[in-house]
Amino acid sequence: MLAINTIATSTVTSWLQSNAGIIAVCALIVSAVTATVQVLNFLRDRRDVKIYTRREMETFDIDGEEVGGQMQTLVIVANDGRRPFTITRVIARRLFPKGGFICLDCFPQLPVQLTEGQRLAALADEDLIDLAEVEAWEVEDAVGHIYRENVAPWGARQLSRLRMWIHRLSA
Repeated sequence: MLAINTIATSTVTSWLQSNAGIIAVCALIVSAVTATVQVLNFLRDRRDVKIYTRREMETFDIDGEEVGGQMQTLVIVANDGRRPFTITRVIARRLFPKGGFICLDCFPQLPVQLTEGQRLAALADEDLIDLAEVEAWEVEDAVGHIYRENVAPWGARQLSRLRMWIHRLSA
């Protein structure tokens, strides 16, 4: 009986030694696939904020209210990720020398928590905002992260920042 166990053990040991390279390659492949799946789960699981704009949308009268004929820009903030987050403000950042920002009317009212797939609509009245002055639409969440959708061309944004920097140096 002892001889049979010794023969079986030596056979398994010799098979493992002769196929050690194949086993190592299989283990490498399995670990690479596992690592790839983990990275993809991490990337899929984080928050993903999308900002869309629809310009020159015209309103119309409903039940005699006098809001018809106004031109609006609709800014849509969507949570395309899996993690919920709370939006605290939606603004239109303006180019220098105008500077500053303009808060937009949001539906539902801020602050609002957006879970996976939910959207927030913000309206900007085009009579009050000159869209040629808008540098970017910005959304801020409860922890201070700022998400930005640039509107102005790259050169106009850089020129605005340069002019602001020169203005601050001369003041």
